Amino acid sequence: MSEQRELLDAVLDRLLPAVDELPGAGELGIGAAIATDPLSARRPGDVATVLGRLPGGFRALPGAERDAALAEAERALPDAFATLINLAYNAYYLDPRVLARVERVSGYRARAPQPAGYALEPLDERLLAPVRGRAALWRADPREPAQPAPPGAGDDPKEPR
Repeated sequence: MSEQRELLDAVLDRLLPAVDELPGAGELGIGAAIATDPLSARRPGDVATVLGRLPGGFRALPGAERDAALAEAERALPDAFATLINLAYNAYYLDPRVLARVERVSGYRARAPQPAGYALEPLDERLLAPVRGRAALWRADPREPAQPAPPGAGDDPKEPR
């Protein structure tokens, strides 16, 4: 394993530490998932920038000093640090071992509510008719070409003008 990856694992273990029988995020191997997250491609270099801000020997520091170094990196590089946090949480809470623990502890199924979730009644398009018939509630942007009002707009005498 590369030194950079070991440093990332140490950082992840501080951000998302071990709890009960579940190891910390670094020990779970969340760093590998971070590399494949689409956010990494949109914000290339953010994680490396944060890791580069940490003092040499970070992994050997006592916990409180690691936390202080991470807090300093967050103050100095708020956007890059936010990317690291988002990547860490995304990867951590998608890990099947973490989801299994969430289910066990909370009693709720740790999955998206759709498409296997709640049954929804089909949409009754008639419910949208009054809204679709209203005139725009906003001022037009003078830089944009004028848009015609929707058919029937303003026909309701109860509607304010």
